[in-house]
Amino acid sequence: MTRRHLLFAALAVAALGLSSAAQAGGLVISDSGSVGTFNLTNINVSGSTSTLQLSFVPPNGASEHLDSIVDTSNTQHHGLGIPALFDSPITLMLTSLGGGNYSVSSPSIMKTYGTAGKTAELMFDLTAGTVFQSGGQSFLNLSGLVTSVMQNALPGYDYSLFASGQGSNGLTLISSTSFSSVISTVGASLVGNGSFSDNVVPEPASLALLGIGLSGLFTFRRFVKRFSVA
Repeated sequence: MTRRHLLFAALAVAALGLSSAAQAGGLVISDSGSVGTFNLTNINVSGSTSTLQLSFVPPNGASEHLDSIVDTSNTQHHGLGIPALFDSPITLMLTSLGGGNYSVSSPSIMKTYGTAGKTAELMFDLTAGTVFQSGGQSFLNLSGLVTSVMQNALPGYDYSLFASGQGSNGLTLISSTSFSSVISTVGASLVGNGSFSDNVVPEPASLALLGIGLSGLFTFRRFVKRFSVA
């Protein structure tokens, strides 16, 4: 193989590495933000199961804004101001397990990042809940899994790692009114504010992409050094 061919091969490896590293840099593994104001209303109690309706303000999706994204290179992207809209209202069925813990059943919920067609759409379920008091406030933590990525067209941010169904989803609702009293009483309701978060643990193959760019550059440097010595 001629030096020209070797140099071309080295450049190709470096370019591939840089391209892969750039793509990997946009892989989202964690995000969080505010859900704004919500209303939670008890619409039915049957035995140990309560049916609640969770609505964001304004109706049909709150105008929350994403606070931060962390990608697979552990780069922090703060204060992005990306709209994050939830389906609203959401029907939740909470069954008491004792000690402030609940099993949760809900229809699949869509969360949309972005606007004007440039969006990422994630579907998630809520399966567990915990109620507790702290600092004079009442908290309801809801958690489940991100089940699928319906669309991924948000420029610069790739949510494909969540498509495996292993990404976790959480909602933390906070109110000055007791969640326990609302959960146990038909017709009772409360208002408050809250936050959300999504997290996924990348597979080793995904993490390996992060090293390809450096590997390509190292290979290129080795070839260049060899040419300069020859």
